[in-house]
Amino acid sequence: MEPTYIIAQIFGVCSMISCFLVPMFKKKWQIMTGAIFNNLFIGLNYLLLGQTFSGLISLFGIVQCLLVIFHVVREKPVPIAETFVFAAIAMVTTCFGPFVALSGMPFVQILITYFIKQYGILPIIAIVSYNISALVRREQLVRLFLLINAGAWVLYDALIMSTAFFGHVIGFVSTAIALWVYREKSKAE
Repeated sequence: MEPTYIIAQIFGVCSMISCFLVPMFKKKWQIMTGAIFNNLFIGLNYLLLGQTFSGLISLFGIVQCLLVIFHVVREKPVPIAETFVFAAIAMVTTCFGPFVALSGMPFVQILITYFIKQYGILPIIAIVSYNISALVRREQLVRLFLLINAGAWVLYDALIMSTAFFGHVIGFVSTAIALWVYREKSKAE
């Protein structure tokens, strides 16, 4: 087995741990701080597996998390314009990056190759839900959009055979549990 593959899978295992812990944090700033490590581990996993655009999206998420934490600590809402800028940059990277990588192919073939054969639509769904999670203020809504994000990554990871799959499954289940637990607590209060 190639050392790069083994290192990639070690980062995938680290992502499993962070995917389990992050949704269980109570405050938004804690969730976003954990998401920094999660994005780092998964981004490195994807990059080492040759999934350049998915890796860059995850690493780009670190910057977004840092800005969200900055706003949360100052007790200010995340500006909608900032969220849209991040979403636009991530979407452009995801949508147009493959056109550069696959240049020389006919347009339709690029669309089929990337969005169907390379499952490029799933990271886009993940990006959109992640950006919405940064925009909302209530922790339960953050968790709901992180659940959608984890679901898209679970499918993507299964299709590219990444150990990050297990982390995202754990994150999906953990987020679903946190949604239920905190729902019950908010009703009791």
